[in-house]
Amino acid sequence: MSNPLLSIIIPAHNEENRLPGSLDKIFDFLKAQNYEAEVLVVENGSHDRTLEITREYARRNSCLRVFQEEQRGKGLAVRRGMLESRGEYRIFCDADLSMPIDKVNAFIPPSLPDMDIAIASREAPGAVRYNEPIYRHLIGRVFNAMVKWFALPDLQDTQCGFKCFRAAVAEDVFRFQTLVGCLLMLKCFLSLP
Repeated sequence: MSNPLLSIIIPAHNEENRLPGSLDKIFDFLKAQNYEAEVLVVENGSHDRTLEITREYARRNSCLRVFQEEQRGKGLAVRRGMLESRGEYRIFCDADLSMPIDKVNAFIPPSLPDMDIAIASREAPGAVRYNEPIYRHLIGRVFNAMVKWFALPDLQDTQCGFKCFRAAVAEDVFRFQTLVGCLLMLKCFLSLP
């Protein structure tokens, strides 16, 4: 495959139950598009059959590449996926597709031309929440409040699962990433004086 327009990166830890349905939706979506795309699943430290199931899918889908990271951490998995990707636009999404996959096109040209980074938000005016249980919403808001208070005061939704980067920006940003996961970041924040 030549360099595709889009790379979809899915960090996956213990996702044997959710990932097959999500991959089916992603591949169905991509078949209907008029651009080339690849899907990267980065399994990291699962104790279930996530890696085995994803490799089975890769045997049937040439646009799927699978990577394994022994160490747990969503940040580590996202970093690996971003740096292994070949797409001009690189988006990562959660394995549960908390944002519908058809929303991907809103992040790439022609819908969003000339962007370096695009981050979805469930808190922006007019935003829509898709199948989000109330407990997940509350946990996300508490975590986001902590992130805003400690580090990013102007960002309304740090936990939304869709974040897209132009290739050159992704390579610049993610090669310097040092945090491997959300819990480590929270621990760092809590240990501040």
